[in-house]
Amino acid sequence: MAASARNVLLKHLRVQVQAVPSNPSSTAPLFLSPFAAIRRRLFSEEVRGTFLDKSEVTDRVVSVVKNFQKVDPSKVTPNANFESDLGLDSLDSVEIVMALEEEFGFEIPDNEADKIKSIGLAVDFISSHPQANMAKQQKQLVLLILSLFLLSFCFRSSLSEIIFEERFDDDEWRSRWVTSDWKSSEGKAGSFKHTAGKWSGDHDDKGIQTSNDAKHFAISAKIPEFSNRNRTLVLQYSIKFEQEIECGGGYIKLMSGFVNQKKFSGDTPYSLMFGPDICGTDTKKLHVIVSYQGQNYPIKKDLQCETDKLTHFYTFILRPDATYSVLIDNREKDSGSMYTDWDILPPRKIKDVTAKKPADWDLREYIDDPNYIKPEGYDSIPREIPDPKAKQPEEWDDEENGLWKAPKIPNPAYKGPWRPKKIKNPNYKGKWKIPWIDNPEFEDDPDLYVLKPINYVGVEVWQVKAGSVFDNILICDDPDYAKQVVEEVFANREAEKDAFEEAEKRRKAQEEEVCGRNKWRLKEQEKREKGGEERGVMIEVAETDIETDTEGTVIGITMIMTSYDWVSSGLHLPLGFPSYNSKFPTMSKLQRLKSRGLSLSFLPCSQDEPKCEDGKPALVLGDDDNDGPAIVATYNDLVQGGANSLPSSFTPYEFNVEMFSSQTGEWKELNL
Repeated sequence: MAASARNVLLKHLRVQVQAVPSNPSSTAPLFLSPFAAIRRRLFSEEVRGTFLDKSEVTDRVVSVVKNFQKVDPSKVTPNANFESDLGLDSLDSVEIVMALEEEFGFEIPDNEADKIKSIGLAVDFISSHPQANMAKQQKQLVLLILSLFLLSFCFRSSLSEIIFEERFDDDEWRSRWVTSDWKSSEGKAGSFKHTAGKWSGDHDDKGIQTSNDAKHFAISAKIPEFSNRNRTLVLQYSIKFEQEIECGGGYIKLMSGFVNQKKFSGDTPYSLMFGPDICGTDTKKLHVIVSYQGQNYPIKKDLQCETDKLTHFYTFILRPDATYSVLIDNREKDSGSMYTDWDILPPRKIKDVTAKKPADWDLREYIDDPNYIKPEGYDSIPREIPDPKAKQPEEWDDEENGLWKAPKIPNPAYKGPWRPKKIKNPNYKGKWKIPWIDNPEFEDDPDLYVLKPINYVGVEVWQVKAGSVFDNILICDDPDYAKQVVEEVFANREAEKDAFEEAEKRRKAQEEEVCGRNKWRLKEQEKREKGGEERGVMIEVAETDIETDTEGTVIGITMIMTSYDWVSSGLHLPLGFPSYNSKFPTMSKLQRLKSRGLSLSFLPCSQDEPKCEDGKPALVLGDDDNDGPAIVATYNDLVQGGANSLPSSFTPYEFNVEMFSSQTGEWKELNL
C-alpha cells in the first residue's frame, strides 16, 4: 500500500512539476516551483554538452597562474610556458593543475595533466571538455540546491518511484511471468525452476534458475509503461552462476512497444540489454547495449563481469544528462557519458586534417648556449700524456732495449670532445599537435539518453551448462533505493559463502567416497587367434580417473590403455547410455583422446555402421600388418584414412568394462 500511495503521489507531483510555466503563477504549489526551476536548469541544453568560451577559459587560467605564489605576474601571458618562461619545476606544474581543477570544478585525468606544460595547453584542454562548463553551471546552482535540501529530504520517498520489482518470494510468480514457446518445437527450449539454489544465505530467498543444459531460455513480464525522459533510469538484478557455465549469457532485457510474450525470442527488439556474458576463459563480458533509432549500440568499453559461484548484483544507472554508472555489488565499476562511450553520435570535436605545422614552429626544447665558447686550443689537448713520475729503470740498455719512453697516463686536462652547453630554448613551443575543431557532422540530440517507453522486462539467454539463478529484478528511478536492496540481500552474504564452502566440502568428500568404493578395470579380448593362442589383457583404472557428476554419480572413466607395444592412447568410457541395438543421439558427445595417431571410440551397432556381435558396441581400431593403426572408426565418420567404409581387412576388438564392488568383493560386468 505504501508503494502504491507513493507512486500515485509521485505521479501527481510530476504532472504538477511539468505543468509549471517559465514564470510560475502564484496559484502553483509553492514547493514545486523551485523543483521546476532546478529541473529546467539541470536538463537544459546549455548545461548538457556545451563548451566554455575559449577567451573565458584563457582569462580564468591566466588569473589562476598569476595567483601562484612562485610566479612573477608580469611574466604571465596566454602562451607562457611553466618552466622556461615562469621558472617553475614539475612539482609546481602539478600544483597549478590542481588549482585549475578547483577553479573549473572537474578532475583532469593524470595522463592529460602530465601534458599540460603551458597556459596555452591548459586552455586547449579545458575549453574542449564539456565537464568544465557543467561544473560551472552546477556551481551556480549550489546555493539553490542547498536551500531546498531539507524540502527534498522530506519528500524524498514520495519523489522516487518503483516501476517494477520482482523478488520471486511467492509461488504466484508464474502468473506475473510468461514463458516463451520459442525453440519448443525444436526441443531446444529450456525451463526455469523456482529455487534458492544449492547454496544460499536464506533458503526462503528464491529466484528462478535455468534448469536444462544446452538450451535457450526466454521468459518475460509485463510492467507499467515507463519513460526515462527527464528521469533517472535504474536497472538492477542479481544472478548466481552455480554451474560451470562454460558458455552462456546471464543478462536481462528491457523491451518497448508491444511484445507477444509467447513468441519472445533472441530476435525480439529491445531498448536495453544489460548483464554478463561468459564463454570460455577469454570472454567475461559485461554487456551494456542501448537501442537508438532502431539500431543497437554496445558500449565501447571492455567491462568485465564476476565469474565465481556466489550471488552478484549488477546495476545500470542512466541519467538525464546522458551520464551513466555501472555498479557490481554496490561498487562502481565504470561511469561516463553516452556522448563518448557509445558510437551513437559523431564526435563533437575532430582533428583538423587541413592544419599544418607553422614554418616558424620551433621544436627544439634545448639549444646551444651562444655564450659558451670553446676555449682556444681545446681540440689539441691530448687524451694521454707521458707519466711525469715515471723513471727509466737503471738496468735499461738503450742499445739493447731501444729508446726508453715513459708510459702514458690519462691526461687530467683532457675533457673529451667539445660539447657546447645546452640551455632551454626561449622560442620552444612544444610538440606540435593537430588542433581540434568542431565536427561539422555533429548534430546534438538532447534526447540521446531517452529510451522508448519500456513495457516489458525479460530474460533471453542460451547456456551450455544450466544453473544460473536470476533474482531481485528492479526498475526504478532512485539509485539510493537500489543500493538499499543490495545491502538488504547482502546481509546474508556471509551465510551464503558458508553454505557454498560446505557444499564444496560435501562434493569433494563424495568424490573421494566414490573413488574409494569403486575400482575399474578394462578387459580386452582379441577375436582372432595368433599362433593358436588367444591373447588378452586386463588393466585396472586409477581411482583419480573416475568421472562423476555434481551429485557423485559415476558417469564415466578416462584412462591410458597400453595394449600391445604399439598401442598407446586415451580412452573415455561414458556410462549409463541407453541400449545400443539402435542408433543413439548421445554418441556425438563422446570424448576422444588422440595420441601417436591413434584414437579409440565406441562403434554403435546400426544399419549404417559395421555390425558387431550381440548388438553390443565395440571399441574399434585398425591394424595394418601389425605395424600400427591404419584407420579409426567413430560414430559420425572415419577419422583417419578418409574412407567412407571400413576396409575388408579391418579387424575389430571388443572391450568390456567391469566394476569391482568393495561390498561384495566381486567384479561385475557393466551393461553399456
